[in-house]
Amino acid sequence: MTEPVPEDATGTRGFRDLLARRERVLGVLATGPMDQRDLRDALDVSRSTAYKALRELEEAGLVARTGDGRYRLTQFGSLAYRRHSEYVAAVGRLTAARTVVETLPDDLLVPLAFVERGHAVVASPHAPERPLDRLDEETDRSNDYRVLSPIAVPRFLPEIHEQVAEGDLVVELLVERGAVEYLREYDRLDDALDTDGFGLFRTDEPIEFGVLACDDRETAALFAYGPQGGVAGMFVSDDPAAYRWADRTYRRYREAAVPVEPLS
Repeated sequence: MTEPVPEDATGTRGFRDLLARRERVLGVLATGPMDQRDLRDALDVSRSTAYKALRELEEAGLVARTGDGRYRLTQFGSLAYRRHSEYVAAVGRLTAARTVVETLPDDLLVPLAFVERGHAVVASPHAPERPLDRLDEETDRSNDYRVLSPIAVPRFLPEIHEQVAEGDLVVELLVERGAVEYLREYDRLDDALDTDGFGLFRTDEPIEFGVLACDDRETAALFAYGPQGGVAGMFVSDDPAAYRWADRTYRRYREAAVPVEPLS
């Protein structure tokens, strides 16, 4: 059996450090070959700094000289720089969405598809309903969707009921038991429950996040809730991995849920 090679022995960590340290040089050379003088001017650095950077990159096989003495990225250097840039961009997106991420449960394995290939919508003091507005937009674009949520928002029910009754929508809502009574603020809830295409389910299992699965568009959303129960933010993604996760997650809660029946 082959023993795993320690990371330091392969130089991987040092290589990552080199990419981060010389990112600006690689970025300039990614635009095309350049002589040392033009490179210094582009980076606004001294001759010694440019020389040291190019020497390090040559030794690492990231940069090579052309026949006329200019410097260019090698194929390896080009691929390494592109991968490094993708990583930096992904971390940037994660940092920008930190407000949403930090309100999600720590034990929830959030698919990277939401963060890396999705869009974050964050509530703010001046726009607290921004995530709900985006939810409204996403559901308006769908005619078949499911929602998993610990809370209830009765103001959406009249429009949902009307669309289902007209045959334009198929919808399932799955909420915590305590949210059902709040939904009964909609005075025609019993009529909605008797309408084909409208499903309401309740669960005794705590729900610490929300999920939207738009089945006709294979688009998904993940909701984070603040301490007071309001929506702190959400991720929306049309990446297949995000939709598959939303579908599996909804189905898992659905297995233990029971239908809400009309009172009369």
